[in-house]
Amino acid sequence: MEDLKQQKNRLKIEKQEIKERHLSQLITKDTEDEIFSISDKDAIGRESYFNEVKGNDYYPLLKYLIWNGYIDETYNDYMTYFYEGGMKKEDKMFLRSVVEHRAKEPDYSLKDVKKVANSLRSIDFDQEESLNYDLFEVLLKEDNYVSSRNRIINQIRIKKNYDFLVGFVEKKSKCFTKTVTSICKFWRENFDELSRDGNINFNFLSKWAIEILCYVPEEDLIEVDKNKGLSDFINKQKMQIMISDELIDHFVKSALSMDIKLIDIRSYHKENNLFPKIIDSNLYEISMKNVNHILKEVYGENLKVEMKTKNFTVLRRHLDTSLYKYIQDNMEIYIGALLKETEEINDDYDTVVALFKQDNISDNLKQEYVKKLITPITSINDIVYDESWEYIIRNGILVYSEENILQYFQKKGLTQDLITFINDGQKELDFNLTEEDEIKEDLFLIIVSENNITDEKYEQIISTLGYNYPKFDIEEISNTKMNILIKYRVILMDESSLSFIRENYFDKMEKYIQLNFEEYLSISENNDMQEDIPLILKMVSNNIISEDNAIKIFNNVSGEIRLNETIYPELIMICIIEEHLSVDDINFLFEKYVIFTENVKRSIINLGIKNIDQIIDREFPINLEFIIDLLKYKAIDRFNKISLMLLVIEDYDQQDVVNCLKLIGKMEFVKLFDPKLRPKFKANRENKQLLAAFMEKEYIQDYSLDEKEEYYHYKRYKKK
Repeated sequence: MEDLKQQKNRLKIEKQEIKERHLSQLITKDTEDEIFSISDKDAIGRESYFNEVKGNDYYPLLKYLIWNGYIDETYNDYMTYFYEGGMKKEDKMFLRSVVEHRAKEPDYSLKDVKKVANSLRSIDFDQEESLNYDLFEVLLKEDNYVSSRNRIINQIRIKKNYDFLVGFVEKKSKCFTKTVTSICKFWRENFDELSRDGNINFNFLSKWAIEILCYVPEEDLIEVDKNKGLSDFINKQKMQIMISDELIDHFVKSALSMDIKLIDIRSYHKENNLFPKIIDSNLYEISMKNVNHILKEVYGENLKVEMKTKNFTVLRRHLDTSLYKYIQDNMEIYIGALLKETEEINDDYDTVVALFKQDNISDNLKQEYVKKLITPITSINDIVYDESWEYIIRNGILVYSEENILQYFQKKGLTQDLITFINDGQKELDFNLTEEDEIKEDLFLIIVSENNITDEKYEQIISTLGYNYPKFDIEEISNTKMNILIKYRVILMDESSLSFIRENYFDKMEKYIQLNFEEYLSISENNDMQEDIPLILKMVSNNIISEDNAIKIFNNVSGEIRLNETIYPELIMICIIEEHLSVDDINFLFEKYVIFTENVKRSIINLGIKNIDQIIDREFPINLEFIIDLLKYKAIDRFNKISLMLLVIEDYDQQDVVNCLKLIGKMEFVKLFDPKLRPKFKANRENKQLLAAFMEKEYIQDYSLDEKEEYYHYKRYKKK
């Protein structure tokens, strides 16, 4: 069944095509006999085979003329040319030109155009010879010629006879609208093809396009602009579109259905009644040239600098306008256009804050906006889009304040951007004025170990945050920053922190102890501070801590305290000598005995008494004053005094020997140095030791016991 339907439709088409062909087009070798043997019946049924024609001697010539198109189905019309009372001569000549395919100029004047139109077959309207301005005008005006009209339009389309169309519109301007609407209904792609031709001038195309928008129904318009050629052309129009007021609404309706967006509306002025409709209907592309033109022409904004650097600020002065609402619905496009045209943006602060609250702007554009922004940002928290904070801080537009530092830190942490921001600020920081205690504490804990902060800013922050760091355990803090931490007592003095500082920052121990001495002293009560003793001794010497406090520390030290040939304050010396002396320091004390205070000397004497045997055995160096004081000391027995005296005789000169002999009551030996005197020496151990020493020192030449062994004889050296 379906095949039969298709065959029927195909036959209908072939039948119609045969009707529209000229007779000469139907005659072929295959159809010749059939066509020329045709018969005809009249009204009463009589059949004629045209034998009188076929028997004529000119029948072959007649066949030739018909076969080659010299005689056709219009022969009767042709014959009227020779008789009066029929068509006008001009009209007959036109018809003949169509038949003979000899086209006349399209502006050839016809007299009875309707009669001409009625005389032409449908197929004639497919020929170029039918292109006549008068004829086409009638076809357009009369609805009963729709088929013929469309055939002419179709041949214009197929054969690209655009010159005829242009000429017709110029000649028959009153038919312009009907021409456009008729063509658009039949030939949908008319504008696309006309605009691609390249030989049609711009003004014609502009008028043609505007006419389409003003008159063509919406259902046809959609098809006409299917490929967007018409809307693209309209969008690129730079000249004002001038139409009468009654056409404005239809134009706008059409433009809206085609999504028209005029690229450049700077030629429009408020005197043009279409201009407000273009603005209210958003029939323009969002670009800075269009936006600024509207601001200037419609809203009276005329400050070039503001329009360039504060464009969004200027726009926000007109919140209730169609312009502002249009831009709000297309912020992505607006910001993109703004950024292309602007090197610097100096919008008012409220405008900047409002912009970043909008969620219809992409992150990328917000970031690009910030890169060009020079408006100082008072509070970083006002910028709700925190992804832009890095660019705000890098661009140097964030106001330098403690609050901004804290808020940025809370959101982003102590980034390199924030460190640079802190370092570059000219204002002195004081976090005492801020209230965000939790954030401040977090900042403190992070910034303590941050060596990239300048020392100046580090001190300002540390000193005003006001926090302490218990159980301090951070390594590799710079020297200057450790000084700051200790200066402001940030590192609490506890056993853990003290131990860490001692191991990792020993050069800071002195200041650390000094500024936290009470706490240190308290720790020392339950801890042996042996490791710190050299430092404590230094601090005592420099009057940083008192002797009494140092002694309190020493009292809890179990080990030796080295003097290292250093003289300390009196009480310290006494304490060390009596409680913590190293045997390695005894030499120093004995040798330098003379330089010490009397109280210290007494301690050294006591030390000497304890080590008298070693002194006598010369295990320690001999100092005469030290020996003299020992000789004076009653606690030393007679035997040891004689032993000390022997050392004096051996090491010192005669006068020193005399003085020491007097101290121990050996006046008889003193007399030996006076040649006039003859002292006697009883035979005993002391005298023997002394005489032996005198002889060794060559104070006497010899000595011996007398016969009774009661006294020693001695012999002096003879005078030379």
